[in-house]
Amino acid sequence: MVRSFALTMSIVIHRRVGVPMFVALYLLLGASDEQTLQRIGAPLVAWSSWILAVVLVERYLRRESGEAPTPG
Repeated sequence: MVRSFALTMSIVIHRRVGVPMFVALYLLLGASDEQTLQRIGAPLVAWSSWILAVVLVERYLRRESGEAPTPG
């Protein structure tokens, strides 16, 4: 249930992370072409938002259960 909620909240993370990441890409790449920013930024934001949500919930669940995190 907690994992499902985390994946649902990845949409919220997506909205919060999207704008700063696009601004950072614009500054780093210096690309004035909007299509280039969309091609690079959209997948980057989409993947990072749900991965961040899953990583945070897994850390929370392991902390709650008392398990030691497995390396790797």
